[in-house]
Amino acid sequence: MRHFTRSYADTADRYQRSLRQFERGQRAMALLERDQGDELTRKHQRQRIAVEALGREKLDELNDWVAGQLQRVYSPGA
Repeated sequence: MRHFTRSYADTADRYQRSLRQFERGQRAMALLERDQGDELTRKHQRQRIAVEALGREKLDELNDWVAGQLQRVYSPGA
């Protein structure tokens, strides 16, 4: 039963992390939309940078998940 409780907590933690990432992305894109002073090329560049940053965060999250799965499955010296 303890395993299921920990698994649920891990899932809830990952969900909260993803939710925070999504909210940050929404705020960044909203700020870019409100910024009327930038030329279109610069605005697109800033949007690309924001999306790339979110993508990197998602890759970090995926790497953390894979590492956690490997730790659960493979126990060195066991």
